[in-house]
Amino acid sequence: MKFLKVLLTVLGLAGLCTTLYSLAQQTKVQQQMNHTMAAIDQSIVTTTGLTKQTSQELTPLTSTTTALANIEEAEEQTVRDLVSMNNHLQTIAQSEQSIVDTVASLNQETKGASTQLTALNSINEGILGVTTTSAGQAQTEARQVGQLNSLTSTAIREISTVNGRLAILKALP
Repeated sequence: MKFLKVLLTVLGLAGLCTTLYSLAQQTKVQQQMNHTMAAIDQSIVTTTGLTKQTSQELTPLTSTTTALANIEEAEEQTVRDLVSMNNHLQTIAQSEQSIVDTVASLNQETKGASTQLTALNSINEGILGVTTTSAGQAQTEARQVGQLNSLTSTAIREISTVNGRLAILKALP
């Protein structure tokens, strides 16, 4: 939007400069016309021979008039360019508004996703708590199974020792 304001300001200044230049040219023309008219008056009063001189004095007005016509055409083109640029800027503004609306919609979707992720985080924390408790119980049970296995190994050794001692009894009739 700042770019648009700066662009419009620059274009306004360009139009102002063109208008001021046009006014300066018109003032110059007016001064030339005043000078020429004074010469014409003097020529008519003085002699008929000065008619040629009067004609020569009017010659610069032709180029000045052509210059003013060119300035007028340039001003009209500037106005057409400004209208075209305003239309283009309006299209840009509409596109920017569409982008802003899309970003606002995206923000709403992001907020919804964030809320769902927060809820999922709570569920994950609950699962983690249960899993931690379950892992603790599994470790306790594993230690108990290890102890039971150790006791079983001890019992098997003891039974083996007893069986070795009782093996002599098998030899008895």
